Amino acid sequence: AAAELARVTRGSGAVVVATPNRNSAGVLRHKLTDRLQGRRRPRSAYFVSVSHLREYTFGELEDLLAPHLAVSRRAGVGWDLARDAPAVRLLLARLATWLFTRPALLRFSRMVVVAGRPRRLGS
Repeated sequence: AAAELARVTRGSGAVVVATPNRNSAGVLRHKLTDRLQGRRRPRSAYFVSVSHLREYTFGELEDLLAPHLAVSRRAGVGWDLARDAPAVRLLLARLATWLFTRPALLRFSRMVVVAGRPRRLGS
């Protein structure tokens, strides 16, 4: 898939790839809670998606794309709630979004987003 993205955007095209973060703060919280309660679950129990989506960390996604795309930017996507959620929950979601998109906490964001351009042939 990465090779095809690079092929169809060759030239002046840019690519943005997003996927759920395997190590998001929410996933880590659930793992910690289970461990503290003595529960051992399979890794798949913590997947955000049960569909065709794949979950990666920033490093895993960049390694997957590296042969075909030169990643130039990382971004995180935070938490969003329905607009009719209680005000306190909306405020906490906005705070979490802001916190987990800061460079020091980016690796724990809800989604992994990378942007890049196709590598030149032969590079």
